[in-house]
Amino acid sequence: MKKIFSVVFCLLALMLFLASCEPKETYAEATFVAMDTVINIRIAEDEYDEAAMLAGCEKIVKDIESVISKTVEGSFTDHTNDDVGLVINIDPVFEEVISLSLEYSALTGGDFDITVGALKELWESCALEGREPYEGEIALKLEAVGYDMLAIEENSLKKEKNDIRIDLGAVGKGYAAQKVCDYLTESGAKGAIMSFGGNVALMGAKKSGKPYVVGIKDPKNTSDVVGYLSLEGGFVSVSGDYERYIEIGDKKYNHIIDPVSGRPSESDIHSVSVICDDGALADALSTALFVMGKDKALEFYNSKTVDFEAVIITDDGIFMTDGIKEKYKAK
Repeated sequence: MKKIFSVVFCLLALMLFLASCEPKETYAEATFVAMDTVINIRIAEDEYDEAAMLAGCEKIVKDIESVISKTVEGSFTDHTNDDVGLVINIDPVFEEVISLSLEYSALTGGDFDITVGALKELWESCALEGREPYEGEIALKLEAVGYDMLAIEENSLKKEKNDIRIDLGAVGKGYAAQKVCDYLTESGAKGAIMSFGGNVALMGAKKSGKPYVVGIKDPKNTSDVVGYLSLEGGFVSVSGDYERYIEIGDKKYNHIIDPVSGRPSESDIHSVSVICDDGALADALSTALFVMGKDKALEFYNSKTVDFEAVIITDDGIFMTDGIKEKYKAK
């Protein structure tokens, strides 16, 4: 049977646990669907208008979605993916997301690349036909893959090839989470907990002074966790081979495309959780490290190219970067 699976639920890659023994921790909450996932935002209750803040958060997310989502007709991503070489007068949000994406692509040597859109579409369409893409089909799409074929010039986006198709799914939710955190900070919120699918944002502090506790899902049994992270704040982004996938015959292919091979990534990583202080960066890095594989990902961390921590799960065990080991507790 030919199927395409898109598993979407509130905490797609993480579980967030709040200690029930802390009655003073009370939150106003909103849940809504945007950016192809269920988004949940909880704001610590205090002497301010939590309902207005929550409404403001939802507006920020949906405004960003209307600009960068490839599935929203008329968005700048939708327009960019038309057979054109230049998109002029681009929205400032679109320009910022593209600029950040190109920066992250350069940092990761192209393991994160927003120009894999045509390859994703190829694999999805072939899955509907019940077959893998032919090598010739993959090779043809690869000719239009490469972040270095995009450039921001005077409020415009230039493509070296008209058939380049971008996909901001690996950076957009993290970017939106960052903007919501910025808004809540400026609005005076004392603390907030946010889930954007595979991205969690922790803003401010708990009244108890205790850290937030984030559970890392077991990729082989997603109803369970392998351990817990104790964090004071920041962003956690997870990429895994169990999140979203396509199924062709009796084989499952994860949704993360390797920009070099043109195929779904076949690294040894089942799940990678990236922890850092920037939402968009965390989102992009989780994809890049997944493509890299464990050894290259740890080598990249040790290069100190950018500040982050990570928890990597493979068949050989759980591997952690130095800065997160003391904050991790196995189940």
